[in-house]
Amino acid sequence: MRVNRWLARAGVTSRRGADAMVTAKRVTVNGQTISDFSFQVLDGDVVTLDGVPVEAISDTVIIALNKPRGVTTTLSDPFAKRTITQYIPAGAKGLVPVGRLDKDSEGLLLMTNDGELVNKLTHPSFEHEKEYIVTTNRSLSNTELEKLAKGVRLAEGFTGGSDVTRLSRNSFSIILTQGWKRQIRRMVETVGAEVTKLQRVRIGKLSIDNLAPGRTKVVQENDII
Repeated sequence: MRVNRWLARAGVTSRRGADAMVTAKRVTVNGQTISDFSFQVLDGDVVTLDGVPVEAISDTVIIALNKPRGVTTTLSDPFAKRTITQYIPAGAKGLVPVGRLDKDSEGLLLMTNDGELVNKLTHPSFEHEKEYIVTTNRSLSNTELEKLAKGVRLAEGFTGGSDVTRLSRNSFSIILTQGWKRQIRRMVETVGAEVTKLQRVRIGKLSIDNLAPGRTKVVQENDII
């Protein structure tokens, strides 16, 4: 496997970041400083970054979790009462959450040990869809839903177009390719309403389907993208 991809899969950085590390001569394989992005890392090779050994991942593991509301998407937070660590299957090592899903939200969350896949699913340039069901404290008018669909101005910039569909008096679905912090909640606030429930039901091709809250299942990359 090429050294830049090897580093990305190990979760050290993105593939582009790995290229920069190689260029800066920060990477060694079996004691040899590497300067070629295409250098092939073989099973059993010892790879270091800045003199620190990097642990290889043997097989990619992807876990889909239906995260319950009230659970913090973090692996280590001494102040969080409940975290996603309690849902990681026994024996699974090196898993990290793919993107964010805030404590007050629920639904589909992916975890993997493949850093390259994390970058592929979270970097905005790939524009993978994420679908949510949003419940609000009041009924939004058609004009307000159209405003959300066309895009609104937030601190990070303009949200751009989104696919918005009314589901009931107080709920609608929205499909995003961005992933700003608490984005949907802040979008709804721009029309003078509040989100009372937020559930992510799809990432890429993968839907939550009948996965019960707090349950996990193993999925493959081609289930998602």
